[in-house]
Amino acid sequence: MSISKLPNECLQEIFSYIDRVKTLYSIILVNRKWCQNGVIRLWRKPFRNSIEISKQIKICPILINFIILDKDLNIKDKLIKDYYKKFQKENSKPFNYSFNYPSFITGIDLDRIIRAITIFTQKNKNSLYRIPGYKKVSKIDQVMTFLFIILRVITFKGANIKRFIINLKDRNVNMFFDNDDTFENKWDITKFKLENTLTTFLSMDATKRCLKNLRYFVCDILIDKSNILKTLIATCTNLQGIKVQDDSYNFIKDTLISLIQNQNNLEHLHIQGSSNSESDQNTESNITDLVLSLEKNASSYKKILFENGYIDNDIAFKTLMNCNNLEILQIKDLKIPYKNFELLALAEFPKLKCLSYINTVIETGKPYITNPFIRIINNKNISSKLQKLHLVGFVNVENYKLLSATADNFKNLIDLCVQITRKEEIPLLSMIMKNCSMMKQIRLVNPLTSYNFKEFKEFIREWSIEKRKKIIRFDDYGLHVHIEWE
Repeated sequence: MSISKLPNECLQEIFSYIDRVKTLYSIILVNRKWCQNGVIRLWRKPFRNSIEISKQIKICPILINFIILDKDLNIKDKLIKDYYKKFQKENSKPFNYSFNYPSFITGIDLDRIIRAITIFTQKNKNSLYRIPGYKKVSKIDQVMTFLFIILRVITFKGANIKRFIINLKDRNVNMFFDNDDTFENKWDITKFKLENTLTTFLSMDATKRCLKNLRYFVCDILIDKSNILKTLIATCTNLQGIKVQDDSYNFIKDTLISLIQNQNNLEHLHIQGSSNSESDQNTESNITDLVLSLEKNASSYKKILFENGYIDNDIAFKTLMNCNNLEILQIKDLKIPYKNFELLALAEFPKLKCLSYINTVIETGKPYITNPFIRIINNKNISSKLQKLHLVGFVNVENYKLLSATADNFKNLIDLCVQITRKEEIPLLSMIMKNCSMMKQIRLVNPLTSYNFKEFKEFIREWSIEKRKKIIRFDDYGLHVHIEWE
């Protein structure tokens, strides 16, 4: 059968493996049938990073133009609607689209959309200011109004959103303002405006319909998430991934727990506190209840990350014991009672491939010498299949025995990140390298400034020659060495 005669379903399946924008542009120029199927893939993520910002700006008026057909705009949005009616009259080529482009969009990334809108409004400010009353609207209000309109268009035109990412980089916040005010004041204003925009957007029935099949939800900015989480609880039951960052988990933990437990097949969970929190052990940064809630649907989790916070329950990690499909467990900048590691040492985790503990503070109530991770490393159920091991940040505990246990138990590591506190530990690193012939990446950290890795770097070069491995990265930062092989 000629490829030109393939049914639409086959073409869409083939095109689903293509992400390169230039290739997709070429596809839609082949013939009408290829265009009809290729344009769906092209418009799936119109604000993706691989599309130049100059082209993303051109996407804004295409989407906003669809709002002219919306008869239910409020007075504030009518200002923009009037502008585009006026713009249509002034252009010799009327807007006439062959496709319902907004309906093809499957992802909403607020930071990328907001950046495109901000630059779009700046480049077209002379045209925008010709409308009576528009100059009185602040830059931040211009951006938030256009943001709401684009979000409204996407939902009302029938998009099926699979990814919903709520984030905003600092650079975009600064673009909203012309004054020299502090960033904190700029962020407070932006936060208030963004929360109002999202509240209005999420209150619409059309929004709930387009989020019904949501698979991944990310909110890693410090805004009020109450209304967002409540909408998702009432709408989504098939989320596969959730990432939430907050500095006040005591205010949202009930709704967040409900959202987590309401999912049928949640695989990825990332709970992150604020790295700028004034205290590392207060009510706001306590994630104990969130960890305990994972007992329900434990078998569905494949990737769990806890970051920036503390746990005050001795058996909180008992909920992880039943995560038999867990492949990645990462814990960073967390305070945890010692007994939780005793529980992990008994776990099986038959599918675990990555284990990462970075800057984890272990609380015992008394000094201890033996590194608590040694028992976990000695657990053959964990070590026999593990491919990535990251253990960094334990300055006040014995490190030699941990490296010795690593050398004795691991054979399949391809990615290792550990700390070196004294010269005597270098032979253990050499033993690890000899046992793990498939190693592709190693990172060494010296937290005590007592060793410069000179001898080990010489061993690495010899080992690479012996194993016929080509070094593609060899970064030496003095107290930090990062090496990668082809």
